[in-house]
Amino acid sequence: MALTVRLYLIEEDGTIKRIPRRVADKMTSGDDAIPAYAGTRQRVLELIVENEGGKAQGIIKTIGYYLDFDPEGRVDESLRENLRAVMNAAFPEHQSPEDNVVSMKGRREHQIWEERNRWKPEPQLLDPIIADLARKPGTKALPSVDGFAAKHAPLSYEAKSALNEIGSKLSLVPWSVGQLSERSLPGFIQQARKRAKDEPEEQYFWEAAAFEGERQLELKRLRRTGKGTWVALFEIYRHTGPSSVEEAFTKRLECDGEAAAVEAMKELVREHHGLMGPGHSMESRTMPLLEWKLMNRWEG
Repeated sequence: MALTVRLYLIEEDGTIKRIPRRVADKMTSGDDAIPAYAGTRQRVLELIVENEGGKAQGIIKTIGYYLDFDPEGRVDESLRENLRAVMNAAFPEHQSPEDNVVSMKGRREHQIWEERNRWKPEPQLLDPIIADLARKPGTKALPSVDGFAAKHAPLSYEAKSALNEIGSKLSLVPWSVGQLSERSLPGFIQQARKRAKDEPEEQYFWEAAAFEGERQLELKRLRRTGKGTWVALFEIYRHTGPSSVEEAFTKRLECDGEAAAVEAMKELVREHHGLMGPGHSMESRTMPLLEWKLMNRWEG
């Protein structure tokens, strides 16, 4: 039997609506929003459903939690905050070996988080959901919530192959431009702009090359001068197998200039190195904020 995840949103008046997988995935990544719920907190019920032959056979598990919608109706930042809270509770501040009393801080923080962000569904609430899962063809389903993102157009094998071929060639552009020196980039940008005007059939490709040149030029200037906004980053990774690594803890600080970022990085190492344990590794580094944003576009 296969397991699937089904999501339902329960409005304040008790109205139950299905959250389509497409909408849920785009909301998680920040690519979609539900303006109707902007600035509100809504209950969501997640169900792990056992299926056979495309039909629901039973509910394995139910998880009730809250979604906090921002003024635009997005929830991605709320989800990241919840994840950070869970990780902080799972990895509390290091306790000195001389302490004979077991710290309850992490456990208490997790309990507080559970009280604020979890809820248990009443039996009567599950009845219409069970009926929706088991409905027969032709019967009316529960209404669905709608995001504003457009639905994906069908992607043919031919189109997918073309995208892959173009992508493999486009990946060479940032690499090639990145190899240019700060002195060479202004001339490259100027000529790319000129070609965009002279070769209209390839205008957008040359404009993209010029844009990449401007971005690389700004990065090189920031690295050379150490000015602008920089990021101090400290990360701990948990190695769960020979080739399996997952992020256990991360902390990022924005600083005014590279020198301040270096000092902040040292402080992050001093403050959080106690979280290290068996099978862990850590990494600390500094970089211009622009570079960090390019590496972490989903966090904006």
